[in-house]
Amino acid sequence: MNKNLDQWLKEPLIDKASKEAIKKMSPEEKIDAFYQKLSFGTAGLRGKLGPGSNRMNIYTVGLAVEALSRFLKKEQKDRPLSVVIAHDTRHMSQEFTEEAGQILRAHGIQVFLFKNPVPTPLLAYSVRYLGTSAGIMITASHNPKEYNGLKVYNHWGIQIDSSWADKILMEMNHLELKDIKKDSQADFDWVAESLIDSYFEKHLKRKIHDDINKDFSITYTPLNGVGNLFVRRILRERGFTNVHVVKVQEKPDPDFTTVGYPNPENFDAFACAIDQAEKEASKFILATDPDSDRVSLAIYHQDQWVHLNGNQIGALLMDYILHGLKDQNRLPENPAVVKSIVTGDLGFEVAKELGIERFNTLTGFKNICAPAVQWEQNKDYHFIFGYEESIGYIYGDDVFDKDAVIISMILCEMAGYYDSLGRDLVDQLHILYEKYKPHRELLYSTFYEGAQGVETMNRIMDALREQPLKEVGQEEVTEVIDYQDGLKGKISLAPQNLIQYQLKDQGKIFFRPSGTEPKLKVYIYLVDEEIEKADQRLLAIQEALSLFFKRNEEK
Repeated sequence: MNKNLDQWLKEPLIDKASKEAIKKMSPEEKIDAFYQKLSFGTAGLRGKLGPGSNRMNIYTVGLAVEALSRFLKKEQKDRPLSVVIAHDTRHMSQEFTEEAGQILRAHGIQVFLFKNPVPTPLLAYSVRYLGTSAGIMITASHNPKEYNGLKVYNHWGIQIDSSWADKILMEMNHLELKDIKKDSQADFDWVAESLIDSYFEKHLKRKIHDDINKDFSITYTPLNGVGNLFVRRILRERGFTNVHVVKVQEKPDPDFTTVGYPNPENFDAFACAIDQAEKEASKFILATDPDSDRVSLAIYHQDQWVHLNGNQIGALLMDYILHGLKDQNRLPENPAVVKSIVTGDLGFEVAKELGIERFNTLTGFKNICAPAVQWEQNKDYHFIFGYEESIGYIYGDDVFDKDAVIISMILCEMAGYYDSLGRDLVDQLHILYEKYKPHRELLYSTFYEGAQGVETMNRIMDALREQPLKEVGQEEVTEVIDYQDGLKGKISLAPQNLIQYQLKDQGKIFFRPSGTEPKLKVYIYLVDEEIEKADQRLLAIQEALSLFFKRNEEK
């Protein structure tokens, strides 16, 4: 920590205001800001904003983009180089975009910029549309206001994997601030409106049913992010006539004043939307996260609001899309679907019944979309749908990333279709339960901030490996699967810090430190004949794990 701190205070290229801010930090703040260098990984960079080697700022972003520029010039030296850059509406997103563009141009790399903030999936689409060497998205997705990030996409329009990230990190580790080249007078190429129009045109062609109720009331919140114009446009062009945007969350707000933690995976994020929906007698709420790649919903069902989770929404989408395509003879040859290994199995039950091939991957859409990239080239399968439990979904192969814009359209279409049949999405979910048995889940996270938090998470994961629990609550553990060394299968899984506990009575538990936030994620899945019994078992497991975590936190 002291080495990184001393380097920053002595570095002549770091501005005076940053150095003054460092001097005013508390000892705890200094430790967190300097105990490590913000590392470049397969998620790019992500961290809290502010001065420091472990913070998102002009200097850490500059080093990352300088490293990316050098990597591209080495790896793709036989072709003209170009990069498209997009950003959301967070603090410093515009500044980081300009910094990245000036560095790339200093290396002779053509740069395309969007004139306004756009959703992350549009950046992924633009890489494929423009045929660029790479793409950069400045966003921290659904993280709190203190964060920002930089995600890199390869020339296939998919988030980079370790084959890129490791080499970029190697370049970055050899750089100092004086090594950064920058053209402050750089000229950029602007992304044409025709690209954005084509994005909508392709998505609109993905509709399943047209004979649906398009006049039911939809309450939509972009959670003060970039989704507003894009989701509203696709719903309007799809024919939905009764869409109401949550007024206090309509315009961009980098402080997320009305929501705090802008993650629609959490029901708390729906508070303002529920307040407005009840005043307008709406029974359907749609919510996208700040960069509009994740989407969730809530339904007013039997006199209460029901917040569907990512597993439930994914299973409903799988059921609606796959049956719709099959009934209309629109399934291609060798159709396939993909989900992350920590996602529930209900959606795969639907695909299995229809004879559609199913593949599990590691978490993250760089892994979920990797097979789609391969299949586009070798034609082994045709990618239809991919999803993960953390409210990320993609339908079709126009975008190789999770996409809340097209999924918002399909969710509203699906709701309108079932409404025309006299039921809502909760009713349809219970129909799936009746057919395949109730698949229930309990997903939660425990936060561990700073250097001490990392040590605590590592200690817990070590304990789960070295002294595996034989029982969790009343559930017997029959097998422990450790993904630390990877796993062979239909899709071989790369090494990841992930542990799976297989339970005797149709259940499994996953433990995984988040790759982008300071938290340990726990995924608990059970299949039972009765919903109530399954939910009681889930809570008993959570209580037992909480005690286990507490014992290891105190060591």
